[in-house]
Amino acid sequence: MADRSSTTPTIIALAGRRIDAVDADVPRFPLVEAEHVARKLYRRFRQESVVRLICSAACGADIIALEVADKLAIPATVVLPFASSIFRRISVADRPGDWGGRFDRLMAETRDRGDLVELSLDAGDKNAFAVANDRIIQIASTSGSYRRLAFVVWDGHARGHDDSTANFLSKALSCGFEKRSMLTKGRES
Repeated sequence: MADRSSTTPTIIALAGRRIDAVDADVPRFPLVEAEHVARKLYRRFRQESVVRLICSAACGADIIALEVADKLAIPATVVLPFASSIFRRISVADRPGDWGGRFDRLMAETRDRGDLVELSLDAGDKNAFAVANDRIIQIASTSGSYRRLAFVVWDGHARGHDDSTANFLSKALSCGFEKRSMLTKGRES
């Protein structure tokens, strides 16, 4: 029997960790792991026959996944909870690495293709990221008759009840998505 993951066109809804802050108490995604994660995502996207990626664009897992999709000519839809300039300040440029320049290039390309969704939520809304994650899942759910994967790039542990990545995974699984997980350090699950 053929390996389904290598032959069935697949939509990936992705969420994951941001790169750790310089003073992070608990390392979840160290900057030194970024290139390793990019190589693993490249292999996994090829194995899964991805035809579209849907995610946000925070520094770390999101931007890395968007760059990998770009290299593989996989179209991507980006969902931001607020205007890209606000999102850049809050979720991109506040961590070590050249995430701001990478974000700017990706957003220009995504906007030009008409694949940027800015939800215009208030930056102070504590539910803004959950709403964006819900929209990612909704878009993936209504994108034709493809296999759907909830792909999480993380350390494998929820930080608590307000962990956006864990909540994204739970919601996507409840909507019938298959789970794929990639660890930001150590072994994959």
